[in-house]
Amino acid sequence: KACEITGKLYSKHLKDQIINIVDSERKVKHSKLSEGLESALNDEKYVSSVDANYVEMCYPAIVQSGGNYNLKFSANVDKSPLHYGGSSIVCAFGIRYKSYCSN
Repeated sequence: KACEITGKLYSKHLKDQIINIVDSERKVKHSKLSEGLESALNDEKYVSSVDANYVEMCYPAIVQSGGNYNLKFSANVDKSPLHYGGSSIVCAFGIRYKSYCSN
């Protein structure tokens, strides 16, 4: 179930948000994307198949772009704007459901 929720949050929330930001060429901070992902965890459409009382983030969501990457789970999210002009966007987050974690 942890993996199912992680997949839903990525494919139906985070990926769609990033695509919309890139298509509309908006400036959105990494920290805002991270916070949005954490608040989406409270949305019933992502956790409807499980008891939401047992769902939580394993660690704060990490969004990075612009060539400055730290691939450790302990990395801090910065307030830099999302950079999508020729660089990669790295997103890492984990969901815990009843002590089972998924990244």
